[in-house]
Amino acid sequence: MTALFADTFYWIALADSTDSAHRRALTITAERAGWLIVTTDEVLTEYLTFFSTRPSLFAARQQMVSNAC
Repeated sequence: MTALFADTFYWIALADSTDSAHRRALTITAERAGWLIVTTDEVLTEYLTFFSTRPSLFAARQQMVSNAC
């Protein structure tokens, strides 16, 4: 099985639909669907910190998702 390292940039782009790299993150995820994605605790800490320090950003994204459903 092939492994792919995912850094903070990837996780943020994947989670944030308004991020300029969001489509690319989705494409990479789809193209490598059978691959093992690995990351580190530090990367996940950075990811959580990014969204926890921008509650309005996260709330706005949640509202966009809710409106789309």
